[in-house]
Amino acid sequence: MAQRKPTKRRTDAQTKSSRSTSTATRARSTTPQKSGARRRSTDTRRAATQQPAISSRKPLLVAIVVVVLIVLVACGVSCHKKHKTDAQYAQDHVWEQTVKDAENYHGVDSKYTDLALAMIQVESSGDVNVDDYHDVMQAREGDGGSLLIDGLPDIGISACTPEASIYGGVLEMRNCLADFEQYMGRSADPASSNDMALVAQGYNYGHLGWFMWLSANGITEWSLEASEQYQQTIGGIGTANHGGKIIEAYERIHT
Repeated sequence: MAQRKPTKRRTDAQTKSSRSTSTATRARSTTPQKSGARRRSTDTRRAATQQPAISSRKPLLVAIVVVVLIVLVACGVSCHKKHKTDAQYAQDHVWEQTVKDAENYHGVDSKYTDLALAMIQVESSGDVNVDDYHDVMQAREGDGGSLLIDGLPDIGISACTPEASIYGGVLEMRNCLADFEQYMGRSADPASSNDMALVAQGYNYGHLGWFMWLSANGITEWSLEASEQYQQTIGGIGTANHGGKIIEAYERIHT
């Protein structure tokens, strides 16, 4: 008779241990996530939901900021330019008495004082350090150049000073006014910005050739086109828009 193999029976302790392990495993598998993990998950979803909205507004916000900055810069530049210009014109009036003295010396009517002041503004902005000659009216290459270089010792005007420049510049202005009268057939009217521009353009180009050309071509009004035509025809050395600059300065000063 065959003998049966002995059956290995589990002890009560082994059975209890197995059951405990199984129960612990099921408990771990069914335990809910910690609250911190749930909050992180919720925050991530919320951020993912809100991010497209923020991104879509970002270009608009950037555009608004750029526009505001442009407006502020433009206003600042405009205000600075205005204040600077006003200060320049006020500075030019510092030379008003010197201009009148020079007009008296050269026999020029004082009604043209504002024209000389406008010339100072356009030629140098009244900057006494405009060059080594302190030539605020840029008179060195004109009819009054010798007065700038040599001064007027008989009346106490030193060479290469703003005062010497003004005496030289007013001398040339006198000659411009004389040529205007000769070739235009009348005196230059201080109430006319156009007349002042014609005189000043002659100061810039060289007055004799300028007024002879105007008379020959029947031109009585200053314009940039006429000035440029003169340069092309005669080859005048100067600034074509000099008269236009004088108009702007003269109208600010002559009030």
